[in-house]
Amino acid sequence: MRNLLNILISVCVSLSMVISPVYAQVVSLQASLVMTLPAAGELISVTPAFQPAMMQGMSLYPDDPLKFDFMIHPGQVVLDDQAYEQESLKLIKYFLASLTTPEDHMWVNLSPYESDRIIANDFGNTTMGRDLLAQDYMLKQLSASLTHPDSPIGELFWERVYDKALEKLNITDIPVNTFNKIWIIPEY
Repeated sequence: MRNLLNILISVCVSLSMVISPVYAQVVSLQASLVMTLPAAGELISVTPAFQPAMMQGMSLYPDDPLKFDFMIHPGQVVLDDQAYEQESLKLIKYFLASLTTPEDHMWVNLSPYESDRIIANDFGNTTMGRDLLAQDYMLKQLSASLTHPDSPIGELFWERVYDKALEKLNITDIPVNTFNKIWIIPEY
């Protein structure tokens, strides 16, 4: 009986050592995302153009195929050494995710009409997938803010939409879900 109790305690302690840090990372990650993204429905404004850090290349070593160096341009903002290292690591993780995730799995979809198709499981386990979801959320927030009928741009937008609908289709009753297909498309 005592051996069984010792084994049970060992298993519980071992599991808690593995599960607790992983759970803490997930909770911490979710909390950091929630704290940096605007609340749903909150109007946001356009920010000035910005050049982020960007991976520009990499060096390969033929005599050591598992060794390579990445060349990272720091972008527009001057980062201290620790912030530059964190940003570089994030870009390297993006690169590695793009190599290991099938191309047809690299998508996100925050459409309210397809809640069962938000992100492919394997891509959802990557930093790149999480960050692309955040960017898609911001894109939806920005487009909703710009087309909000109470904003100057939104008022002009809807006036033009209704004018064109009347002119071309002879209708003014336009379904709202016609206007929520907004996509991030890569440049080739």
